[in-house]
Amino acid sequence: MADDQTGPYLEARLVAQALRDPSFRERLISDPKDAVAEFFSIELPENTRIRVIESEDGETVIVLPRIPDEVAASFRAAPAGQLEAGIMEKGSMAVYAHMLGNCTNTGTLLGETDG
Repeated sequence: MADDQTGPYLEARLVAQALRDPSFRERLISDPKDAVAEFFSIELPENTRIRVIESEDGETVIVLPRIPDEVAASFRAAPAGQLEAGIMEKGSMAVYAHMLGNCTNTGTLLGETDG
């Protein structure tokens, strides 16, 4: 996947636009799904939910994806450092999506090869 298509890059584009354009920022907060769809000129599935949290002064927001039981063991089994490296390189949501699609093998995501 090209760097300009990763979750962190796409999120950075939204944040940058929100910093440049106060009306976009307000729309992103009040109606995030429509704001994101319009910004990227895409149609999002009906069941897509997007939440935007505006941090307050002195506050740090950490977003943790919900981890279904069927993938929790795969996260726990990842060798020390490899899960962190995958998250830093591809973003936590990309790691999570990969794990949902391939619960038993973290190798592809984490840069390992077979053999």
